[in-house]
Amino acid sequence: MRKLRYIFILSLFLFSGALLAQEDISIAYKKAAGLNDRQEYLKAAKAFQQVQEMALRAGDRAWYMNSVTAAGECFYKLNIATQMKAELDKATLAFTQYAPEASDSLAWEWLLAINKLEGSYQYCLFDAGLESPLLAEKAYKQCLAIIDTLKKFKFDYDESSIIIHRELLNLYYRMEDYPRAFIEVKDVFRYYNNVIGYTVSPRSDKDRRDNRGFIDAYHSKAMVLARLKRFDEAEEVLSMLPKTCNHDPSVIRAKGKILMLHSDVDGVDRCSEAMGYYEQYVRLQKEQLDARMNEMSDAQREQYWLAFHDFLFDCYRLEDQAPELLYDLTLYSKGYLLEYQNKKSKSYTWKDIRKSLDARSCAIEFVQYNGKDDRKQLGALVVTSHCSRPVFVHIADLDNLRELQFGRYLLKDAVSAQTADSREKDGLYQDPALPAKIWTADLLKAMDGATNIYFAADGILHQLAIEYLLPETAFQCHRLTSTRMLVKGHKPLDTRKMLLFGDIDYAFPISPSEGGNDEHAYTFLRSKHVEIVDLPGTKKEIDSVAALRHSDGDLVLSGGNATDSAFCAMAPHFPVVLVSTHGFFLGQMQDGTDLRPSVSDNSMSESGLAFAGCRYALADTTYDVLRPDGVFSAKELSELALVSTDLVVLSACQTGLGTVTADGVFGVQRALKQAGVRAMIVSLWPVDDEATPILMRNFFRNLQAGGDNPDVYEAFMTARRQLMSEEFNVFSPGTLSVKKIAKYAAPRYSNAFILIDVL
Repeated sequence: MRKLRYIFILSLFLFSGALLAQEDISIAYKKAAGLNDRQEYLKAAKAFQQVQEMALRAGDRAWYMNSVTAAGECFYKLNIATQMKAELDKATLAFTQYAPEASDSLAWEWLLAINKLEGSYQYCLFDAGLESPLLAEKAYKQCLAIIDTLKKFKFDYDESSIIIHRELLNLYYRMEDYPRAFIEVKDVFRYYNNVIGYTVSPRSDKDRRDNRGFIDAYHSKAMVLARLKRFDEAEEVLSMLPKTCNHDPSVIRAKGKILMLHSDVDGVDRCSEAMGYYEQYVRLQKEQLDARMNEMSDAQREQYWLAFHDFLFDCYRLEDQAPELLYDLTLYSKGYLLEYQNKKSKSYTWKDIRKSLDARSCAIEFVQYNGKDDRKQLGALVVTSHCSRPVFVHIADLDNLRELQFGRYLLKDAVSAQTADSREKDGLYQDPALPAKIWTADLLKAMDGATNIYFAADGILHQLAIEYLLPETAFQCHRLTSTRMLVKGHKPLDTRKMLLFGDIDYAFPISPSEGGNDEHAYTFLRSKHVEIVDLPGTKKEIDSVAALRHSDGDLVLSGGNATDSAFCAMAPHFPVVLVSTHGFFLGQMQDGTDLRPSVSDNSMSESGLAFAGCRYALADTTYDVLRPDGVFSAKELSELALVSTDLVVLSACQTGLGTVTADGVFGVQRALKQAGVRAMIVSLWPVDDEATPILMRNFFRNLQAGGDNPDVYEAFMTARRQLMSEEFNVFSPGTLSVKKIAKYAAPRYSNAFILIDVL
């Protein structure tokens, strides 16, 4: 009897423990789902992975499968295909183990979730141009077949069905297969209009999601109709929305886009109507950001920026019909959102820029956008000191420009080339035809005689050193992150103290006590199997600069001391920082569509710098990704407080690194500006291990010669000229004589580095 009592008590204890474990899992899952609702997708994915571990310990297979597929869907929203594949593999393996013992309905539900994740994964690959869209379509169609089977169990799977139809809608829209997109949108529209409806005053997260889905259904149907050239029907669909939806930014933007498409197809001029909607959209978006900026998470700000970035591609099509609006938009998108972290953002207009210019100066905002037929275009907005309004100049059809032959290379190949030699750059920059392709006759005319040029790049121009392509040497050309920098004025560069990083020991074992890291950056870089080689030339570079300055206030960190933790601790206290190391940029932001905007810009985690220990961490297959890893991403860099740092020089020697590209990519530039750095010098491609120390030594010597008020621009441009004219003695066996040559006159040496935000 006593034995039975013990067995009963033990059973009750185990049962209670199982209930408590399930309750803990349920709470953790709800928290993860909440992060997902708030668009904190990476945090949500990690939280779902923690639920996976809890479910495994508790032996709860249902919670495990749910959390695996949920984590995969978070990575889908982040557009991280490698992580999606990892979750998909886990789910597939678990299904083979668990399905035989599960009920039929549960097994089919698991299979549905796996196929949905497969479709999402294949969509990401298609979106990146890596796979056929037919693979995604096949997986989604399989989901619909599974849902038909599940309906036999008398459960309601209408919501699941609509999710799949919505994914097919997005897929067909991306494929520009608008007739099939229309078939899918009718099902989505019918569901939200007849089944869900619209809640006037939403009281829960579900109500808010349903309202968003309701508005998106109308928006999607209108955009598909517009693409089918049924413009009257498209406008009628949006007019049917409840009046409370008329102030929704996505609806206002859709109305403007439909009018623009109508103008393209029928030749009717509806651009002025579209401009009214776009102005209204911008005003609403600014009001929302001003009201919510401080309470928004980094992820929410990023999602805001991405949605606005996609809008700009539409708005710039107004071209010379609304140059004032377009210039103000560039100031907003390239400046205001870039500086939110320092809480110093302020809205400026093109008139503020005009006031800051003298008679010899002009400001140019280059813009990349989608023109008619969605072909990418490159344009420029020009402001001079005496203009009555900005001037819009069309530069080129970007696809045609990218396909132009320069020397032995196409422009697109020469620009993207990241080899150690980079001879493609010589053919590109030495071709006499290229300058006139960028600095066109119309652009020079719009500059109205100005010889002092301030410009902000966009798109492909972030990778092209156009400041060295001007047709006349009389020009002074300053690259800025935004021409709003002109309004901030000029102050002397503080050169009293300098922090130098170089001769870094990448194999140095990292102490586990040195803080955290960017898990995504580590995981992504490791998945690329990048080899981080030693850079012996960096020792000569930092030693020569330190010896030249001979300042007690300087600090040199090298070897195992050159950690990312040391950079975080010391950089805020130095006005000038030189980092001589590897840089990387492995990400690529995909363009969004009218229905599915870009959901994640991972360039901030997929670009950055290498510090001590990174090779050690990347080579260790058992390495704990939560430990510091020496991989210092742009995201981590952006979180520093570098408002007292006047100049950062990123000298990245890439010799022999293959797939790792140079610094100077927009991810690192944006990170430095968000951190508060005033100006920077970065490189656009792998730099030479011998030429770079010469350039840097000359630059800092020229800077020091400037005294208390050095001219950074002139110091750097003089250093470039000195590098190009640097002569070396070369013995000629044929003539038994020694002759002098300019070893580093080629553009691959002299044009690699650019100045940004130096006034």
